[in-house]
Amino acid sequence: MVAPDDYVFEFPNPADGPVTLALRPDHGIQDLSRLGNPLAPTGWTLRVDSKAPPEGLQISEFMADNAHTLRDDDGDRVDWIEIQNTGNTAASLENWGLSTDPTKPLLWQFPAVIVPQGGFLIVYASGKNRSQANQPLHTNFKLSKSGGYLALT
Repeated sequence: MVAPDDYVFEFPNPADGPVTLALRPDHGIQDLSRLGNPLAPTGWTLRVDSKAPPEGLQISEFMADNAHTLRDDDGDRVDWIEIQNTGNTAASLENWGLSTDPTKPLLWQFPAVIVPQGGFLIVYASGKNRSQANQPLHTNFKLSKSGGYLALT
């Protein structure tokens, strides 16, 4: 429920790129002082990026050259990557990817999987290339034990 002094603005979804928002000169929005001073904004400019990762998703941990931690669904000790959702809502990873190559941001692509609010998802970096939703996920690459690039894209 919106209070009488609150304003709600709704807009159609804009295309990716720069977007400028401005109020009409006759908007009628005033502060709550006895003078009722009008809001005098100059406008706002923002950039819309529909491919930006959902807020709160991050690589929280990873293991390269796994010899003593998790085993995958085949019983193998393979590399793994943990994705954490610190956001306020569940987040879909559909069409997002993981990569060890900055020139190939979608080296491996997620299926339609949801990471719940406050939840975690383990992805095995095994080279087995399994991306079936509701099954253990395996990238098509392994992690280098000597370090390198790793990105959630």
